[in-house]
Amino acid sequence: MKAAVTGPITVQKPSDNEEFAFLRSVAQAELKVPITGAYTIADWSFDEHYLADNGEHGSHAARKARRHEARRQFILDVARNMIRPNVEALIGLGAKWIQIDEPGGSTDPEELEIFADSFNESVKGLDAIFSTHLCFSDYNLFFPGIEAMTGCKQFCVGFANYDSRELGAKHDDRPGYHVISKFRDLSYKPALGLGVLDIHTDFIEPPELVRDRILYAVDVFQDPSRIHVCPDCGLRTRSWDVAYAKLRNMVEGVELAKKELGL
Repeated sequence: MKAAVTGPITVQKPSDNEEFAFLRSVAQAELKVPITGAYTIADWSFDEHYLADNGEHGSHAARKARRHEARRQFILDVARNMIRPNVEALIGLGAKWIQIDEPGGSTDPEELEIFADSFNESVKGLDAIFSTHLCFSDYNLFFPGIEAMTGCKQFCVGFANYDSRELGAKHDDRPGYHVISKFRDLSYKPALGLGVLDIHTDFIEPPELVRDRILYAVDVFQDPSRIHVCPDCGLRTRSWDVAYAKLRNMVEGVELAKKELGL
């Protein structure tokens, strides 16, 4: 069910602590903790509070400006009063890497400044590694807006869904990855979480296909350390067997790429 904001945004208690504590007790590696971001939470919620006093008087331009400001306040209040307290609580429990997931991030290209500001408000001054996940969209829409997200150390982005299943590491072989040069050129040099598994199909990507997608990305970036390999998005849409097979082949593909690169 779609949520609605009806009053000031507050957090009664942290929402992720119990799950993080359990996962940390059983994990054998450092955890990267995903939290849905402020922009997506606001975008996927009805606003029955911030817009309530904006009325319909005045010119079209005046009404549009008031709606824009109300939406900005809504989103930034979610960042400051909901996301940030949960992030602070996780850091207090020992979380070292927190990912702000924003599947709704490209909903309105006119709001990219608000999107970037909401990320910054969620994480500024906090002692952890912060990344974000951008879901399926025209990634060109995020530029130059995300140039302002200087606290983002990794953009985790899905590309395999747009790509060919044929082998090859040349530019024409990898149509789903052409936009990655824009992430390469961001001034603060974040890493790219390179989506190499299509989570919308049961097709099991061969290790060789994963390898070639990685090799193309490394060739574009000219820096293997800035390429972090991952699925396009969460694999909850797949069966356990399919998800495992995809992840197994992803690991094998990484090893093939490392061998090819002499790493």
